[in-house]
Amino acid sequence: GQLSVKRLKDPYVEATDFLARELDQTLMKHRKWRHASDTLSRALQVLREVYLAYGAMGKKDPDVATQLESLDGEYRAKVLEKLTKIEEPATRISRADWAMLQERRVEIRRESRLQAFRIDIAQMKPFLDVLRTTTPTVARGNFFLLEGSYGAGKSEQADTWLLQQIEKYRLHEGMPVPLHVDARDVEQASIEGRLAADVGLTALRTQGVALVVDGLDEIRSERASRVLDDANTLVLTYSEAKVLLTSRSGVLDGHRLLHARNHHEQAPLDLDTALSLITSIGGTTLHAALANPVFKPSIQLPFFALAAAVGAREGKVHSSRAGLIRDLVDHAIRPPGAARTSIGTTEVHSTLGRLATNTTRRHSQDGLNESERLRLLETGLVVGGHDVVDSRRGE
Repeated sequence: GQLSVKRLKDPYVEATDFLARELDQTLMKHRKWRHASDTLSRALQVLREVYLAYGAMGKKDPDVATQLESLDGEYRAKVLEKLTKIEEPATRISRADWAMLQERRVEIRRESRLQAFRIDIAQMKPFLDVLRTTTPTVARGNFFLLEGSYGAGKSEQADTWLLQQIEKYRLHEGMPVPLHVDARDVEQASIEGRLAADVGLTALRTQGVALVVDGLDEIRSERASRVLDDANTLVLTYSEAKVLLTSRSGVLDGHRLLHARNHHEQAPLDLDTALSLITSIGGTTLHAALANPVFKPSIQLPFFALAAAVGAREGKVHSSRAGLIRDLVDHAIRPPGAARTSIGTTEVHSTLGRLATNTTRRHSQDGLNESERLRLLETGLVVGGHDVVDSRRGE
């Protein structure tokens, strides 16, 4: 049969993905199985018991031992990623498995945002503690727009809100299904269409979604406006749904759907929290830099607080945003311990620094000419969108 010793010795992710689908399909002929709501998670549990039984039979194969150690860890999340590429995934995967998968995605996004700083998420505790107390309230049947300047922590705030929704979904039946999408993923397709694939219409109709749409400022303003309209249509159509959207300030000013109760600006950190964050990472405060009254508000934005912390850790103190950005670019593209000359050509370094600085000041404008854009795209250090080159996101 399919559950052969040979299949059990295949790489866990590939084998278990295949076997779970096969087992689920085979057991569908049984009425009780067919009417269960989380059959793929049940199939994974059956396979887990098979692996455990195989190990208990005295098999000493080190490959199988490795598989057994991986049954409930990172590999299970990888299997679940594959299993979500099916019809109606949210109704065929258990709440616990869905929650674990969404938490893993949050972790990956946070690691990506912190990559340029080379810091651990545990060092972000002063900031994350604040975010847990300032998450917006989004009622079912409503959307909420979270705005803010570059580096204000909008994406982190949205993921903190999502983690709260994930925990509610894990613990309580009938809660909206938590999910995150980038604005770029829905700028040319409807949100409902994306959810039909990622969640399934059955769950969307019966439970709704707790959806984050992140980065409306990263698409053209007319498309951002359409996505906001689409989010409104979604929550009017599916009364159990709720949507949190993020954007830089100014992109959606004057939109007919916005009023005082459904959007606000992400608040900056208070100075004590910002300094606590800098001290926990950099090991020192910025007494000299704080003498500049123009610079003090900058470090109350998490991105610039982290940049200042990285500089302080390396014995550098800047008193302007531009200085922080240039130093962070150098830090991000230079391997740890490498000399400054290893960053590549002076031209690329200079252009990348200008790009990073410009994107903190303008709405989706990089300030580069076409040849400079192409040069940076060739390095693989940036990604392109429309007529703009985008530095890796740091929010």
